[in-house]
Amino acid sequence: MNYLGYVAYAGYLVVGLIQLFAIAAGLSFALGVSDFFGFALAFFLTWIPLIGIVAGVYGAITVWGWWWLWAVLFFAWPTLLWIIVMGGASVVDWLDTRRANGG
Repeated sequence: MNYLGYVAYAGYLVVGLIQLFAIAAGLSFALGVSDFFGFALAFFLTWIPLIGIVAGVYGAITVWGWWWLWAVLFFAWPTLLWIIVMGGASVVDWLDTRRANGG
């Protein structure tokens, strides 16, 4: 049985739900709408990377009182991880191409 996979999935699910609720709180507060409407709007906007990150950071800082750095790191870690992985892959590809061309 792959328990680590289950733990990783559960952790990812918990982080995603916290992000969804922070986005909903931020949208409800910023737009002055009910929590239900904020949650419904957050459910759709959470999939738009920049809007979801900004709304989530805003909600975590303004409504929940988080420190700005922790909020940014909590919401931007998937994007930052993607940038690091893709940047590393690009560097490896560039070095491999250079070596193959005799450079």
